[in-house]
This record gives sequence, structure tokens and C-alpha cells, in this order.
Amino acid sequence: LFFAYQVTEKRDFLDAGLKTVAYMRKDLWSPKDKLFFFGRGGATESASRQGASGPGGTLLRAFVTGSNLRVARVLLYAHLFEPDAGHLRLADDLIHRLAAAAWTPGQGISREIRRGKGAGIRYLEDQVEWMGSLLDLYQLTADTRHLRSAEEFVRHDLKLFAEDALSADTYHLLGPGAK
Repeated sequence: LFFAYQVTEKRDFLDAGLKTVAYMRKDLWSPKDKLFFFGRGGATESASRQGASGPGGTLLRAFVTGSNLRVARVLLYAHLFEPDAGHLRLADDLIHRLAAAAWTPGQGISREIRRGKGAGIRYLEDQVEWMGSLLDLYQLTADTRHLRSAEEFVRHDLKLFAEDALSADTYHLLGPGAK
């Protein structure tokens, strides 16, 4: 929606994007975990919000790294078009919290956050979202620590994912354990 607004300059797109951000901040934010969650296993929105259990007692909340990074980027775009320091602070905090919990040098960003730590396989798309979020944050703030973080990722992880891409069984499951 923010890209549509950028191209067309039609206020309806911006308003719809801002309403979406307000919905995400109200209904998908977990104050306890300080992450956005997304229902899993066919959970209804209200059941997910309450952390209800599904079949077999499995928790229906999923703290997916890539999805949280996409939300951070949406917050940054919202701030770009309608400056709101709250959006910028939340995006910055979210990006760095995810990096602290889910990034392992030489292995990349984990797909999910479980019990406050990265878990599961690493997806190339999540690595791209993280790089993009760091670069977007750098462009909006001119704070060089975001650029340095992106450069550090490239030094530690990009080579690993490029090498695995040549031998991975699928195009999007890259990194340790993907073969």
C-alpha cells in the first residue's frame, strides 16, 4: 500500500496502509514477548491473540522472524510517509531484538523465535528481509550502526548462503541443515 501511494500519490493507499499498521500494533503485538505474532495451524485471530492451544495442545502463536522483519519495514515506510517517532522506535527495537535473539554469526537468522531464542531452519528470504530492514533503517536515520550491522552480516553469512545455494535441494531453504 505504501508503494502504491508512492507511485500514485493517492491518499487512499496511504490511509489504508496506516490503518493496517494500527491494526498490527493493536491486534498482533505481544507485549510480553515484544514481538508480533501470527496464528499457526488454522487458529482464529482471537484464539491466537489469547495464546489458545490447538489439536494436541500445540501453541498456535508463531513468532516468525521474516514476518516480524516485514512488519518492521512496514513501520519504517509508514514513518517515511507520515512521520511517527513511535513507528521508527518500534521498528529499530524490533530489528535489533530479532538480531540478538535469532542471528548466529556464520549461520544467519533463524526462521522462528522460540523461548526467546532463534530456532529452526534458516530461510534465504529471512536473510534478505533482515538486510533490507537494516538498510531501510540506515536510509531513514543515517545512523551508521545499521549499515555496519548489514556489513557484518555480509562478512559472516552471505558466503555461507551463496555456497549452500549451489547444493541445496530447494531454492529457499539455505544455510545449515537445509540439505
